[in-house]
Amino acid sequence: MAVLGIAGCAREESSVVAAPIAPARESRSGAAQSVAPRDLGSVTIHMERKGCYGICPSYVVDITGDGHVSYEGREFVYVRGQKKGTTDPAQVSHLMDMVDRLQLTTLVDPPPCAKNDTEQPIVIVSVRDRGAITNVTHSLGNACYPKELADLEATIDDVAHSWQWVRCETGFCLN
Repeated sequence: MAVLGIAGCAREESSVVAAPIAPARESRSGAAQSVAPRDLGSVTIHMERKGCYGICPSYVVDITGDGHVSYEGREFVYVRGQKKGTTDPAQVSHLMDMVDRLQLTTLVDPPPCAKNDTEQPIVIVSVRDRGAITNVTHSLGNACYPKELADLEATIDDVAHSWQWVRCETGFCLN
């Protein structure tokens, strides 16, 4: 899933400042909800990809609301150790919109599933927003999690630009 950057437009200085309009968001039931603009200053998105019984990349990435990115490569990644980067805060806002649409707090307990491959990697997503912390442990072998959770995880990687530290030329890092 590709995430497009949002470019700003130049505008003339004005002494009148318009108040932002709260966007309407849809709940899972489809009903529109009016939501106050989010203060990204309280937001931290943490994702940890744990290894598997093979050569799955193992790393941690943190994204703050102001666009600061921290990375720690552990195993089977191009860069081991710590790296720093930045991203556009508008993309962090986009991630938080995805968190809201997914209703991440409802996924804290894994869904019961007949198809559960325990040899697959685990992804832990933690979101801190307005003092509340939500942690979701996603076993990629559990086919009953919603697809949107995997989409959120991929988008976190896209927004953090983790590929620059994770991907190896051969596709797998054997370090």
